Amino acid sequence: MIGEIIENIKRRKLYSILVIFFVSCFLVTMFLIGQIFQVFLERESMIESFEGLEVYPIMDTLDNDEEFQTFLNEPGALEKVKAFYNQLNENIEDDYLYVFQQPVEVESIIDEVYLEGYEEGRGEERKSYGSPYPVKTVQMNGLALNMFPLEIADGESFISEDFQYKENGEIPVLLGSEYSQYFDVGDSIKGSYIFKEFNFIVKGFLKPYSFVERPQFPEINLERSIVMPAMEFEDPKSLDDEEFQLRHYMQLINGAIYSENDRSNVDQQLQYAREVSGFSHSTLLGESTTTLGAYFDALAQHKNWLIFFAVVLFLVCVGGTSMVMVKKTKENSKNIMIHLISGGTIQQISRIIYGEVTVLVLIPTSIITFIILVFMPQLPLMYPLIIFITGVIVITVTVLQIHILIRRTPTSQWLKRGEE
Repeated sequence: MIGEIIENIKRRKLYSILVIFFVSCFLVTMFLIGQIFQVFLERESMIESFEGLEVYPIMDTLDNDEEFQTFLNEPGALEKVKAFYNQLNENIEDDYLYVFQQPVEVESIIDEVYLEGYEEGRGEERKSYGSPYPVKTVQMNGLALNMFPLEIADGESFISEDFQYKENGEIPVLLGSEYSQYFDVGDSIKGSYIFKEFNFIVKGFLKPYSFVERPQFPEINLERSIVMPAMEFEDPKSLDDEEFQLRHYMQLINGAIYSENDRSNVDQQLQYAREVSGFSHSTLLGESTTTLGAYFDALAQHKNWLIFFAVVLFLVCVGGTSMVMVKKTKENSKNIMIHLISGGTIQQISRIIYGEVTVLVLIPTSIITFIILVFMPQLPLMYPLIIFITGVIVITVTVLQIHILIRRTPTSQWLKRGEE
């Protein structure tokens, strides 16, 4: 039986090679589709806490330098804006998220790809200005960190104490995955933030594909970014320190409220925060947005297209494999006739053909499964298992079609074809 299957495979080798090629291309493509689908699922799980939420951006109403300077000169200006941020961050009913891109400036850079504006084509321009160089940096408050569950590849994430400045000139940071080839956990990066010098201590590295979202802005990829906690400072020690803190806190209050409530309810919360803090220079910016709602819709659409493509690819693979095997079977009519004349049965012939299909499909299936297991051990066991199961399904469907062909073809028909 096994010898006859091998002999059948060797006969008309081009058909056997075509089957192996069809199945190999199909399984490799299915593996790539599976990985892309897994990325979509991970993205979806990362932002599922945003589903159904409306986004209400907040901005200060100090529209020009003159108004800003007038506010700076008000008695207790810093205390007011600090109290307002505290109300937003801790005391309102809904979630206040602060995600802001304020570059940290460093004296030297590893590569211009880390410069602010590189993706927009301004990397060379920024580099030509010379030191200090602004590098991509994203600030986040604690609620934003919890809503975007950024996964850590090495080191550890921020804890609540990391958002309180300790007056030691150090700020903990997380680095995007591409930084891991240049730095280690615990390294110190010297730089300036709003013209004040700090040592940025590497606390951990993010996993690849990490991202956050900011209202009215596209997805912010963090692979080449520094992630910095939205620091809270003690009372200033000097006039320069007071000015620094004012500028810093004026940034912190320009975040967004994420809520299931309508605009009037959110406006009431903001009004209460203004009254309690004494800071009146803030308002909701325009109508609510649903940027992440559109993101959910896009993810769902991409997943549907991937599933559709996988189904079409499966049908093409099974159809192509079946057509090749059916054509090969028909061209082997003479051998089938000899087998029948020698006392063989259609059932015996069927088993040989089924065995041939099984071997031809299992060859690429086993090789690809082996490659994944040996050379990609970091992948979940689900991947090689899906590849193997898919190969078995291809065998089953192909054998079923050949079985139908053989059953519908009378023995006399095979004998007639063999004489042609």
